[in-house]
Formats: sequence, C-alpha cells, structure tokens
Amino acid sequence: MMNFLIRFCVFTLFACMCLGFAGESRAAGPDLMNYNGFLRDNGGDPVNGTPELIFRIYSASTGGALLWSENHGPVTVQDGVFSVVLGEIRAMDETLFSADRWIETSVDGTAMAPRRQFLSVPYAMRATVADVALNAEGDTDWTIDGSNVHRDDGNVGIGETEPVRKLHIETSDLGIDSGEISANVDIIVESRDASLGLYSDGTGENGSSVALFEYDGGVPRDSWSMRRDTFGSDSELHFIYNDGASGDTKLMIEKNGDTGIGTISPGAKLEVVGDVEAEEFRAGQDLGPTATPDFGATHRDNVICAWAHVRGDGVILSSYGVDSILRLAAGRYEVRLQNTFSNGVCATVTAQAVNDPILATTNVSPNSIDVVTRIFIPGNHNFMTTDNAFYIQVTARP
Repeated sequence: MMNFLIRFCVFTLFACMCLGFAGESRAAGPDLMNYNGFLRDNGGDPVNGTPELIFRIYSASTGGALLWSENHGPVTVQDGVFSVVLGEIRAMDETLFSADRWIETSVDGTAMAPRRQFLSVPYAMRATVADVALNAEGDTDWTIDGSNVHRDDGNVGIGETEPVRKLHIETSDLGIDSGEISANVDIIVESRDASLGLYSDGTGENGSSVALFEYDGGVPRDSWSMRRDTFGSDSELHFIYNDGASGDTKLMIEKNGDTGIGTISPGAKLEVVGDVEAEEFRAGQDLGPTATPDFGATHRDNVICAWAHVRGDGVILSSYGVDSILRLAAGRYEVRLQNTFSNGVCATVTAQAVNDPILATTNVSPNSIDVVTRIFIPGNHNFMTTDNAFYIQVTARP
C-alpha cells in the first residue's frame, strides 16, 4: 500500500446556497463545497493516480462526534493535485456549521492527520436559516429594537395573503372580506366554519369584546359575543346573541357581582326575568329560633318542606316531602314526613269541600302531623268526623 502525505491548498465555499450577503434574498440552491488538495507520497513526490478519498467532518480536532462523511472514489490525482465537490453525494444541511468543525481526509483507507479546522467561509452556510435579515435593503416595514420586532401600520397575515385587520390568522379560508367585519376588529382568526374576533372601541360606552361567528357557505349565520361596557367608573360584562339581523344581551354581570338573566339592570346577586326551573333552591341565611320573617322573605331555616293532596280514604294524589299517610279512623289521618324537624313545624290543612261545611284541624310533631276532618251537622249544631279529601302544607325550620 502506498502511503501519502496530504497538503491542503485552498478551501472554497461556492455561493450555491447563500453567502450571507446582507440585503440579498436567498435563492434556492444546492449546499455544496469545492474542496482542493495536494498529495505527495512518502518520498515527497507528487502523486499521480486514482485513489479512493473519504471525507469526514467532526465536532473536535481529535475524537469528537462524526457529523458527516462522503466517499469519493476513484478520484483523479495529477501531479499531486485533486479537486472534489463535497455535498454532491450526501447533502450538507444548514445546521452542520453551527459550531466549530474539523475535516479529516482518508486516502485508500488511511486517515490523514491532523484534522483541519474550517475557518470563516464554510460558516456562511449558517446564513440560510437566518430568521430576519437585520440589514436587509429595500424593506423598511419592520423595525428592530433590541429583541423586539414591530411595525407601526398595515396588517399582518398568517396563512392569509390579504389580511383585512391588524392580525388575520387563517387555517381555513371562509372568504371573509373587510365589508363583513366591523371596523373595530383588531384580530381575526378563521377556522373551517367559524371565526373568532377581538374587538375594541376607544369611544362611547362599548369597551372591548370577543366574538365567535358561525358561517354557512362563507356567509355569517349567527354569533355569540362577550362585551365589556364602561360607564364612567362602572363596568359591565354582557353576553350577547346575534341572529345575524339583531342582537341582545342574554346575561350580564356588573362589577359588584350582581347578575341579570333577562334583564340588564339586576338589583341582586342574581335576578331573573322569566321562569326558573331548579331541582332544589336554598336560601343562604338562617332566620334563627325567635326572629320573625320579613314580609315576602325566604330563609334557609323557615321554608316549605312538605305538601300533599290526599284523598278521603288516605291515598296520596300528589306530594312532596311526605313519606306516607295512614288513615287511623273515619276522618282521622297521620301524615308522616320524610325528614324530622326538631326546631319547629307549622302545618296548614284545608279540606277539599264543594257544598258541605268541612273543618280540618292538625296536631304537629317533629316528623308527623295528625289531621282530622269534620263535617258540620246543622240540627245538632256540632261537627262529626268524616272522611274527606284535604290539602296540607308544612313549613319548618330544618
């Protein structure tokens, strides 16, 4: 095997990809390096022949990580001079020269030492990934201030070549144009059949809002928005539905926490205009053992806890909070409650009568009420117990 000495004459990186010239746009092209060398044998004479050359790029002058390699062979060497183009067989990407690098050449399987360090020219490959050309000529739309990049006017589009607002993000084209969007929109996001907009209004009572629009065939169908209104030092949050023709507030919250549903002027923590259906309602304040309820007030410990409509034979027709009813005798019933109310029970009973005068009375205990129904006997000027339907309502302090 012939031994070789290798001398490196020149390294040149062609500008096929980008040499990093400020102000010039990068054109797409191969990432190639022209590599020239000079070979002498052990006697010092120039080599003539076609040896196999392998080129390897490492992260260190000795040892280190092998980052790239390429086999060239046979390579024509005449009077010691050879020339190859690196990157033709195995591509070099822009990250290869992101730090110090060394190249090693092997001739017919023998690695030449020492490795040679790349200097400034190959590092121009790194310019292909520059995010912003800081000194670009002919484009003054953007201003770079330290780590900040900004512009003072115009619109920005992401996925949108004709942005209609300050920031217009498009993941699916809905055909939105400026005529369909309020002049107060700052940011708009399009996605499939919906768009999301951020609005602001520096004048009047409307402050800012976020609106979600639904589209049908590119035409706005309806929208929901959350709008903040200001009135001097006051502030309100409105949830508004718009059917495409007009919109109104469905729910609003004032800054003191008062909330209105069906009204925009609530006078309590929750005010509802319209019907309310709930599985359970609880007041948040106890009346106490001796206090008298305010007129029309509801307290957690002084509420209707049971009621029933009972037939004359003791069968329950409808009820709430009643466990069972036992007919003890003619006109005598025991109404058993589902819960025990040891702090006091008040029962109101009304006989269901059409023509005859019927009297219904009660005797209460913590978990049951005795009911007696009587009919008035005119000739005796007295009452007689008799089976009769009745209504009962129980108020208690749990």
